[in-house]
Amino acid sequence: MHGSGSADRIAIEKRTSPAFEVNDPVWNSSQKYNRPARQRVLGHLGMSTSKLKIADEKSDVEISLAPVAALDTVDHLTYRTLRPAVASQPEAKLAIARDGDFPCALAIGVPGPNCDFELVSIYVLPLYRRRGLGQRILARLERAFAEEGVRIGAHFVTVDPADQGLLHFLCKAGWGQPKVTGIICQSNLTVAFDTAWFVNARLAPRYRIVPWHTVSANARTTIEAGLGQWVPADLNPYLFEKGSELSNSLALLDSEEGDRVKGWAITHQTSPDMLRWTCTFVDPAIQRTCTVLPLWLACARRQRENSTAHRFMFAVDLNQPRMARFVVKRMGPRLDSLGYACTVLKTFDGNGVADLRKLA
Repeated sequence: MHGSGSADRIAIEKRTSPAFEVNDPVWNSSQKYNRPARQRVLGHLGMSTSKLKIADEKSDVEISLAPVAALDTVDHLTYRTLRPAVASQPEAKLAIARDGDFPCALAIGVPGPNCDFELVSIYVLPLYRRRGLGQRILARLERAFAEEGVRIGAHFVTVDPADQGLLHFLCKAGWGQPKVTGIICQSNLTVAFDTAWFVNARLAPRYRIVPWHTVSANARTTIEAGLGQWVPADLNPYLFEKGSELSNSLALLDSEEGDRVKGWAITHQTSPDMLRWTCTFVDPAIQRTCTVLPLWLACARRQRENSTAHRFMFAVDLNQPRMARFVVKRMGPRLDSLGYACTVLKTFDGNGVADLRKLA
């Protein structure tokens, strides 16, 4: 079982189990992990388990809270891409389960500004699952925040329609029904350039595509004036500029309206092989012309020319129903994966502590 949201609520990726690599501390005899701990990891990987102690209800698994400084000691229980964001939150809390000296499960929470907290990640090693350990570490984390007056917990997760185990887990723990907020898509350049209707997309003569960072000050002012009107507030490009890829972040200009900006695609490289098309928008007045396709095609071409990343991902908000229908119907068969961005909430009583008996 592994659940993970995003600490900045922007980077959303399809999650898989954390990978053990040769440079992980569990493989380095000079680090604190001992031989029995490495044997447990070998068992997790399906290797020799002759000396492996299988966890059960009677095993000596203890759960404790730890500050964010302890994150390095449990780096095999969460994603490398997630760690910098969590490490930058000094008030983050870790609920860690240990079998002896070996960390075998982890839940991470980050406090919010309004008596809330975000469940950023929860993971239990496969050998320790189906014994209630996940419920125990989640309850310990919830109790720690509830004792500080927190009134609501939130978890942001991408759900594979074929695997809804995490949602069932959260429901059992008293969390609410998920609210689907968007569609998360992943594909790769090979598939993209093998799709005829994609590579044949063309712009009308009045439009041209330029690097985002070349957009004029006047054009930027026009966009700012349109926020909350023709530009949805959550697709504000200025929220996503930081750290964006200069060579792949693009703007769509309309020459018949004095080079007014009619769309954009802001991208970020999240790993050596993944480019995230973080924020894509086209003026609603021209969405029916599928102008977003040549914009995406330009992103793909520049990615092929300028980036090491072969894969890409993007999200479609359900507040854009026309685009959502297009992605599911036309693009779905050409995607590596299609998941659903969900928000799951849990509320506590007005004092923030009434559910402590249930959480104990």
